[in-house]
Amino acid sequence: MKPGFVYIAARGKSGRLYTGVTAALTSCRGARLVWYEERPSLAEAKRRAADIRRWKRSCKRAVIARVNPGWQDLRAGR
Repeated sequence: MKPGFVYIAARGKSGRLYTGVTAALTSCRGARLVWYEERPSLAEAKRRAADIRRWKRSCKRAVIARVNPGWQDLRAGR
């Protein structure tokens, strides 16, 4: 079974946050990739994304700040 990724992309620290699912992080386009989590399957990544979409913006920002305090584009390191 192929893994899936759930991710949060942002237009900036104060911009809109996008939560998405992908099979390959390199296919995330547009906004800056600021957080991601690998899941065992694409189906599990979709379920996790649905949960994250229900979070308040402040919770998403806190998760991002914990793992990526500079809000750098994580695709640059992949």
